[in-house]
Amino acid sequence: MLKYISIVKTERRVCMNYLDKVIRNIIYMDSLSSGKSFLHNMHPLSKITVTVFFILCVASIDRYNISCTAFMGVYIIITAVLSEISILKTLKNIRGIAVILIVFGMLNMFFDRGVVEILGRYKIWAGIISSFTFMLKGIYSVAVTYLLAASTGISGICDGLRYIHIPESFVIIIELLYRYIILILDEVSKSITAYSLRGKGSLKIKGRAIGSLPGGILIRCIDKAGVLYKSMQLRGYGKVEYSIKGIRAADVIYIAVFCILIFILSRGVI
Repeated sequence: MLKYISIVKTERRVCMNYLDKVIRNIIYMDSLSSGKSFLHNMHPLSKITVTVFFILCVASIDRYNISCTAFMGVYIIITAVLSEISILKTLKNIRGIAVILIVFGMLNMFFDRGVVEILGRYKIWAGIISSFTFMLKGIYSVAVTYLLAASTGISGICDGLRYIHIPESFVIIIELLYRYIILILDEVSKSITAYSLRGKGSLKIKGRAIGSLPGGILIRCIDKAGVLYKSMQLRGYGKVEYSIKGIRAADVIYIAVFCILIFILSRGVI
């Protein structure tokens, strides 16, 4: 009996700890945007432009060009240094997505059955090379997006989108969706705790609860989202005119220098 109770407590604790870690990571990433580093002082639009250009260049690299793909990591290191954000913590916080990318990358080996030459004389299975480049491309794209969010914040990113006159409705959806993520995760955590307590500690969803449990979570999330949005309206959300600072000469130089650097790295000129 004691062994069963300890197993149930461990199972529930693992699930709760995972959700709590996700919430803490989101809050931690949001807190990093208040830094005073060189990259934090850049205009949000300049950072968005360079990030999008980086992702496009990474995606355009040939799937068998592993050297150019690896060199693209130089930009991520430079960005982490300029933003004073630990590259190790960045990799730690994106490890969940990285694992998914690694799994999909390994599956690619079964579809790419060709043979390629490396160093002019060694032949190797093409699936290994393409899988490794796929993993690197995915991890690089997620890492650079994380650094953008950590050094700019969701409010800064939305200000950058408003600066280029992206429709306000689209910007509001992005901003509120980000804000509601924590609310949804917190509600899921509470529902799992309540379900496990009523089900004698079991986290396995029974057939009769497949519809009621997710449905209940959705209804409570919608209700809390409505209350949250009303409180935001009472504080002036949507009625305040946004004053976004213009792009400076330093921002233009930042865009030009880093876009040239990214292009050189992606083409293997160095």
